Amino acid sequence: MHFAYSSDPRAVAATGLAFPCGRAKPVVGGFRLSGRWPFASGVDAATWMIVGAQIEGTPDRLMLLVPKDDYQSLDNWRGFGLAGSGSHDVKMQEVFVPEHRTVRPEQLASGRDAPGTLVHDSPVYRLPAYSGFGFALAAVPLGAARAALDQFIAGARLRATTFSASRVAELAPVQLRVAEASANISFAEIAYWTHLRELVALTNSGEEVGQDAKLRWKRDVAFAVGLSKRCLETLLTAGGGGALSTNNPLQRYFRDVFAAASHIALTWDVQASLYGRHALTIPLGDDLLI
Repeated sequence: MHFAYSSDPRAVAATGLAFPCGRAKPVVGGFRLSGRWPFASGVDAATWMIVGAQIEGTPDRLMLLVPKDDYQSLDNWRGFGLAGSGSHDVKMQEVFVPEHRTVRPEQLASGRDAPGTLVHDSPVYRLPAYSGFGFALAAVPLGAARAALDQFIAGARLRATTFSASRVAELAPVQLRVAEASANISFAEIAYWTHLRELVALTNSGEEVGQDAKLRWKRDVAFAVGLSKRCLETLLTAGGGGALSTNNPLQRYFRDVFAAASHIALTWDVQASLYGRHALTIPLGDDLLI
């Protein structure tokens, strides 16, 4: 049976947007789609997949919506962090996708040309998809870093050291690292919320978002995630040997933050390079989606 959004208003779609991993062959009424896409986070809970593909015989790209019956989750996600995200590879072969379940990625870049804007009034459908993507992803490492800091402080207030029985909270190095970790996540949250509010305000106004703002958002979101990593590194150092136990939630926060920070949209070197090229007026390339 094919699932439909009309019968399931809470339907969830996972994504596999690595365009070179898919091939879409034009046929009457739509496309024949084949490929294998990595990192389909949330596929186990989804009833649809949105995948990217190259249109056969052209340099053009396409995003296609495919129901659960038509793809296979390969159950191969074994990450050391975000272990519960179910980021398996997804595979499909010669699946027919009708034209109405496709969209050109360029239509989503500005948000103003997205098909959803023709039938929905909500500003959500006008968000510039690619420059806004990092905000959704960054919520995970920033939230984990904040939770790690809160739990560390609560535990340190009560805990005694193993060898001297003195209170952990009274140790100057621990106090310094708590301050450093707090500053890291505080600055990360300020950058995150400042830019997110700007994105929402511009979207609500109907004003077109320029490349300067988009690349600045992408730069600072990646930098904020880097600060969340520094927060966890600092706390893990302050936690001593006890923080290494698999029973200590700190090590899981550490693994999850570092795994999330590996996403290309949150990787500092990638986003910093893009911003630097733009600032120095070096062309970014026509195939780049921003």
